[in-house]
Amino acid sequence: MSKRLGLMFMILGLILFIAPKFMATITYVQDREPPTIEQYIPYGSQSDPMIVVKSASFNIIMQVIDDVKITNVWCEIYNPDNDNLLQNITDNDWTYEIDTDTKKRVTYLYTAPNSECYRKFIFKAKDIGGNIETKIGWLYVGNINGKFYINNAEATSETHITVYNPNIKFKFIATSGEDLIDKVWIEITKGDSYRDELILTKSSTDTWEIDYTLQWGVGDYNVVGYITVSNKDYRLMTITMPYGVEIENIETIGIFEIFKPIQWIGIATMIMGIIIYVKGGKQHE
Repeated sequence: MSKRLGLMFMILGLILFIAPKFMATITYVQDREPPTIEQYIPYGSQSDPMIVVKSASFNIIMQVIDDVKITNVWCEIYNPDNDNLLQNITDNDWTYEIDTDTKKRVTYLYTAPNSECYRKFIFKAKDIGGNIETKIGWLYVGNINGKFYINNAEATSETHITVYNPNIKFKFIATSGEDLIDKVWIEITKGDSYRDELILTKSSTDTWEIDYTLQWGVGDYNVVGYITVSNKDYRLMTITMPYGVEIENIETIGIFEIFKPIQWIGIATMIMGIIIYVKGGKQHE
């Protein structure tokens, strides 16, 4: 009887000994604090959204931390005009840059619509306790476009522009969305060794321009034109621009300027000698 009573006390003592650790574990798992969404893109508010051009591609980004365990992260994309859910980006859709129980950083390559519109992004993160954190970002797909010019000739991938003078005028004229453009700039390179970056100056409400002098000699220059909208660069022009000697400006040299006068006298003398020699041979026959 005493042995059995002693064994019961031993078991009870063991239970009391491990109970605090067990209870602490349960309390930790059921922490009521939601996850924290540290970063999300698109950012911005309805009155000040992130701006992209039509059909632009960019990474949707979400970074989440939690004290316990993150179980789900997702992003719902809505058309705010009618509140329709357009897309739900869930666990298997993301590319995971960081994937631990307490921290996740995920990305998703998104292509904006090809028409002017607004989009609402609702970012959500859930932990093991069922707590959900929500952040909202707004995107404006703007009707932003324009044309680049080199020496007042429109420059596109389909045009061929050759320059013969190193002094060049670059110009950009916005055809829409000029108020949304933060910067217009050009990257100019020659081979792998030379590169320059030109920031055009805004000269009117829709025009940016700059004068530039080619400085790396004759050859092919690669010219790429960009606009910057909400800290994101968009390439609107790529062209190879040959720079060479202008044939039309080469001075025409007359035939009588090829040789000096004394040389012409020598040529005339040789011709006379040949004629005399030939005639003399015939007379001898």
